[in-house]
Amino acid sequence: ISAGIDVMTEAIERMRGDVDARTFDLSHYIQPEIEKFKGRRLLVKWYKSKRKARLAPSHLTEVRRYIRTYFAPTGSRVLPSHDCREIKQHHIDEFLDLLPASIGNKTKKNIMGMLKNFCRWLNWRGVLAIVPKFPVINVPRPKKQWIMADTQERIIGRMHPHDQRVFRFWKEHPIRNGELRVLRKKHFDLETKQLML
Repeated sequence: ISAGIDVMTEAIERMRGDVDARTFDLSHYIQPEIEKFKGRRLLVKWYKSKRKARLAPSHLTEVRRYIRTYFAPTGSRVLPSHDCREIKQHHIDEFLDLLPASIGNKTKKNIMGMLKNFCRWLNWRGVLAIVPKFPVINVPRPKKQWIMADTQERIIGRMHPHDQRVFRFWKEHPIRNGELRVLRKKHFDLETKQLML
């Protein structure tokens, strides 16, 4: 009984504070209204909005994985059961603290970036009045290990002759892996370096 009285007292104090601040909104206290703004509902709507935007399948897969793996279970007090209109700075900090210690800073930065995207979406929809400040997560740049030119030539010398042309071109003209993969002899002559129109 005393726990119920404490909850009622807390709600009344909160109502008084809202009235004094002239921010009282009855929808923050009526259960069916509160339910519409729960994280578990809005996360699904956010994901569906991304699907409608026809974003890359790889991006949608990541969004789904983050919701399932991090947003739903880890932030149980922050997202699924929480009224998203009430997300504050301390909720964001708490969410970051609840992420598994085993994941690296790069992954944490990606997860927090996705959470920020969700909060901006809430703000754009008028659910969240102010997007909280997100912590800066520094990710050190990885050190690149270069293969010496003579070692590169030895490796290329052991390849199939067709592959040798492709990799010699790549050695002379550094481009992204994906760009190299789309090169075809019918489109590009690797020996004369001329575009075949």
